[in-house]
Amino acid sequence: MNEQSANHVMPALEGQITVTSITAGSAAAAIEIATITSSRYVTISIDDGAGTAVGAYITTARGAAPTAPSPTATSGDGRTQYYSAADMRALVFTPGDQIRVYAIGSGTHYVRQSPSGPA
Repeated sequence: MNEQSANHVMPALEGQITVTSITAGSAAAAIEIATITSSRYVTISIDDGAGTAVGAYITTARGAAPTAPSPTATSGDGRTQYYSAADMRALVFTPGDQIRVYAIGSGTHYVRQSPSGPA
């Protein structure tokens, strides 16, 4: 991918978005990054279902479920990085990766996966 193609990313087409509901304010169960069409990369976003995107702590593993993210951990595998809603748009995952999220807020939130790549 060259610089120009990296600046143009296609939106997800109808039927190409995978949605998983989670409970915010606690670590969600592992979510496998889906194989969406033939895309090599997948991006995620998290929202409250009413148009508000939220940030989250995320842990990631390949081929296995990652440790639950622990926002206050200072040692162990649960140490994590906070990603704002805007930060998440810059992350890409590979199908088969697994993530666990600790979404900020409370109530039901939605982790949305869609293909990511140059147009």
